[in-house]
Amino acid sequence: MRLILCPLQTCSRHLFAQPDRTFACQQAHAVDPDTLALRPDDVWLPSANGQLFCISTPTASLRRMLDADREYSSAPMEYDLELPPLLELKDAAFELVEALDLGLPFPAASAR
Repeated sequence: MRLILCPLQTCSRHLFAQPDRTFACQQAHAVDPDTLALRPDDVWLPSANGQLFCISTPTASLRRMLDADREYSSAPMEYDLELPPLLELKDAAFELVEALDLGLPFPAASAR
């Protein structure tokens, strides 16, 4: 998970969910949820204390895992060529577990 920070250039504070369904940082800069610049495969969610986080969807994590597996399977058996796809596979797997732990649904078979 990655913390979402206030998008104002002069502020780098964390955003928090507000009761009126907007977001605000600790300096009270209001941010509309529709203006958050997320990657297409990312979603935002609040923590227990209201801080906003960004996480990849399980579908995106699974896709990254499959891509890394393909890259690893086609790489020559040399340590420096094998390591990057293995690290990508590990990172994507941790992201998938984290997303599932947070309640995001596992992708349907057709989404893979």
